[in-house]
Amino acid sequence: MKTSRAAVAAVFGLAWFFSAAVSHALDGPLHVKNSFPLAAVLDAPSPEPATYRNFLSLGLTHSSVDFIESDNGYDFRIDTEVTELELRYRKIVSGIFELGVDIPFRSFGSGFLDKGIDKFHRAFGIDSGKAGESANRFLFEVKKDGQTVLRGESGRIGLGDVRGHVKRSLFSARGFAAALAADLEFPTGSARKGYGNGSPDKRIALLVDGKFGERIGVHANIGKVFAGDIRGYVRLPVDDYRYGALALEAALSARSSVVGQYFIQDSPLPQDGLTFPSLKKRPALASLGYRYASDRYIYEFSITENIKPAFTPDLMLNVTITRKPSPGTFPSRPGP
Repeated sequence: MKTSRAAVAAVFGLAWFFSAAVSHALDGPLHVKNSFPLAAVLDAPSPEPATYRNFLSLGLTHSSVDFIESDNGYDFRIDTEVTELELRYRKIVSGIFELGVDIPFRSFGSGFLDKGIDKFHRAFGIDSGKAGESANRFLFEVKKDGQTVLRGESGRIGLGDVRGHVKRSLFSARGFAAALAADLEFPTGSARKGYGNGSPDKRIALLVDGKFGERIGVHANIGKVFAGDIRGYVRLPVDDYRYGALALEAALSARSSVVGQYFIQDSPLPQDGLTFPSLKKRPALASLGYRYASDRYIYEFSITENIKPAFTPDLMLNVTITRKPSPGTFPSRPGP
């Protein structure tokens, strides 16, 4: 434990040393969202900056999920690894709005991470809960009152729910910025197979940025998702939920930075009659990422661990590649 603390202190010490010597264009929160299968289909928010951006990005997330619980008529048998490929596009319109679209594709399978996650957790003295279980098995079925709501298929790829996005700046001055963002998610994915929820979802959020010199950036999001029920073989009711996110970015060099991020949300599961603790907790995730900017692309790598084992993956690995706008075409961060 002392060794791990020393390593963490060394990393942040180096980050501070290098950030003091260079100027770096900070790029905002990590492109990470809750990829738990029943949360991802409910317009799962990805933290974002308050400033406008023009970009096209491709993100690949691989997650391990182990959630076998029954309570008050709910029966969750989910032991799977989820791979999501998401295309994200943003465009500034007349310097007044930012418009965008997110197009996800998902696949479920038995995967390969179980033993690695168990060893990783044991190294830090954490019980992974996988002792005695078959490694890399595949289970993905959800029932309500004995009736199947959805049943996932291993090895298939499906289109998820496509999301439309709009952002409106409130102010931007002296290193601080605020904006309102809204989403509308369309039911384009199959709810019976777990790719979507079969209902439209909506989100509204307040975004706040703070930049402290050229080396430190802080980003905060608070919002609410108005989630539609999961309409599979039968309907699974869900609740609207609030969420919050906080990200801290520190420059390492003129081209690289590290980002620490925390995300928490309400449970989307109706709480009346529930007794099992893992179904009543608020899902929470902690992420650590590294970002490198070349002349045309930004490369982002992150690892995410669940803080509370409730409607969150055990572990998430993400790689995102973002294409910068061509020089001279349009500004990536317009003024107020």
